[in-house]
Amino acid sequence: MIQYKGITSYSTVVESTLSEKMAEHLNAEISLGTIYNMRAAIQWMQSTFYYVRVKKNPQVQQSYWYQHYKIPSLLTTSQIDEFIEKKLTGIVKKLKDNELIVCEEKGEGICSTI
Repeated sequence: MIQYKGITSYSTVVESTLSEKMAEHLNAEISLGTIYNMRAAIQWMQSTFYYVRVKKNPQVQQSYWYQHYKIPSLLTTSQIDEFIEKKLTGIVKKLKDNELIVCEEKGEGICSTI
């Protein structure tokens, strides 16, 4: 109960943890048909709370990126977008390699194998 009082009184900053389970969420959105190509994946990402927080408070996510991916801190806005796009592309490749999804060339079409 105390944790919620901090959130509702705006004394606690809420951050997204989507980056920790991004592959699972991306796979689910592909299975639902929300994501059907790389452009849709990027648009989906841009609609998430995670993306909003990365843009508003990049230091929090960038410290996570540095710990896990050795990405330098203090990236510019365009570098953040490039990193996220590269991360999404890597996740799609891993999902494809594990036969969870099938892709047409260059990510023009993505669909679930389920």
